[in-house]
Amino acid sequence: MSTPNHTVVWFEIPVSDIRRAHRFYSEALKLEIGAVQPCPSGVADLEMAVFSHQDGAVSGALVKSAENRPSADGTIAYLNAGQDLQQTLDRLPGLGAEIIVGKTLIAPEIGYFALFRD
Repeated sequence: MSTPNHTVVWFEIPVSDIRRAHRFYSEALKLEIGAVQPCPSGVADLEMAVFSHQDGAVSGALVKSAENRPSADGTIAYLNAGQDLQQTLDRLPGLGAEIIVGKTLIAPEIGYFALFRD
């Protein structure tokens, strides 16, 4: 198995309630996320749910562990919200999220971004 030639190859979003986070991200992004399961490498007290992805694509997981806790500080993960970011943003308040930065144009050739706290 070869490693894809990307700067980022994997990300993990720390969560305190993995079932709530699984429902939130599945509904917010209308994305299939794998079932919550123990870490496949056998790390004790670690649960994860992997985001769906194509072979070779960058992906990641929601992860609950004692060592990693959700925080407003640290790395920011930018997730693909599909063709219309506003549709995703419109779902967030009903799912309990706080929109920190609304839909904002980066550049016409790049697109838009937004920030939220789940």
